[in-house]
Amino acid sequence: MKEGQVAIGRSGGEEVIHDFSTHPHLLVSGISYVGKSSVLRVLSHQLAFQETNLFWIVDMRDGVEYMDFASVGIKVLSSLEQVGNLLRDMEAEHEARIQLFQKEQIQNFRRYNEKQTSQKLKRCYVIVDELALVLTSLRKKSPTSKREGDSTSESGR
Repeated sequence: MKEGQVAIGRSGGEEVIHDFSTHPHLLVSGISYVGKSSVLRVLSHQLAFQETNLFWIVDMRDGVEYMDFASVGIKVLSSLEQVGNLLRDMEAEHEARIQLFQKEQIQNFRRYNEKQTSQKLKRCYVIVDELALVLTSLRKKSPTSKREGDSTSESGR
């Protein structure tokens, strides 16, 4: 398998591959207890040990599900403060890369790395398990949980 590719299952007897080079985002969703965390663990194992990756795992259940990743040097974040810091860092990295792409007149990560001979960019992966816990924690921390334009709460529906 090439860098940035992960096996996500089988269909018709053939392996199904997700390529982050062509599709940079992946959402795993479903009802409770259908194996979402197991899928994320399998994907994480495949991605975390590819050489050119930077990798973080957000596990708001106190890092229990992914503690074995921390033992091999992968950052497992389990507090809202850590997640906030990571997201700010990712935003800054994104802005820096956009400026770099503009300077080099290149449209994306793959093309930039194809052009470079020495300073290739590393692909950044942030795996968030239980996004609902992150969002719930943010909502609890917010001074008001009501959003602008949310007429549902006003009308009683």
